[in-house]
Amino acid sequence: MTSKLPDAIVQEIRHLLAVHCKETVFGDAADGADTKGQVKMMEKVFHGSGGYASVVDKFIKGEGEYAKCFQKIPMQNNREGNEERSGTTEMLQLMEVFHCDEESSYIVHERGFTRDALAETKGEKVPGRTLSEKAVSALANYKFALMYTNEFMIGGKYPSGKTFEDLALFVRQQMYLQFRGGKSNKSKKNKDVTVEEMPDKYFFHGYMAWALYCPHGLGDTTLSCMSVDGKPLG
Repeated sequence: MTSKLPDAIVQEIRHLLAVHCKETVFGDAADGADTKGQVKMMEKVFHGSGGYASVVDKFIKGEGEYAKCFQKIPMQNNREGNEERSGTTEMLQLMEVFHCDEESSYIVHERGFTRDALAETKGEKVPGRTLSEKAVSALANYKFALMYTNEFMIGGKYPSGKTFEDLALFVRQQMYLQFRGGKSNKSKKNKDVTVEEMPDKYFFHGYMAWALYCPHGLGDTTLSCMSVDGKPLG
């Protein structure tokens, strides 16, 4: 049974796409846009406008690096969202390692997993200012996540018998401790927590971006806004 896409995952997908937008803005820095102009450019990249293809559309179609976020499953007759799947015989299901909920499945075009849900809040387009804030938060958290990634790996390789799923769990646990149960330094709780207290579905802001773009991650694309030492460039 497909589950309704929770707002927490909607927001985390926006963190992922905001990092993509930030990367594109870095690439267009030669245009000389000031900070306000860069925020506006991020908005154009996110929604699609002024010569920029929408990263929301790219994600929802599982194109490019976003193909790594999904597994393809056979399309069924009379399925919700089939009108959006014309020309294909497959549906895109978000991989569990990205949403961290083994009891749920999330399929594009079903139960809130739509373009409008990702791109709009209360009928209004997600503004560039919000995207900029999400990118900053994701990149700030990335430096911690990368530190724990390197701590897990041995000589740049997985420990014997370990896979990316083991790495992801370790990093989520360490980030849970780092932020005392919150999802970033801003949401850090006032008391210490233990690994045993971590909810199974916990992830930090920028987790999907880390999972897709970090060294040893699921993607094969690197971003200039995510440097080797985890500090944003520019």
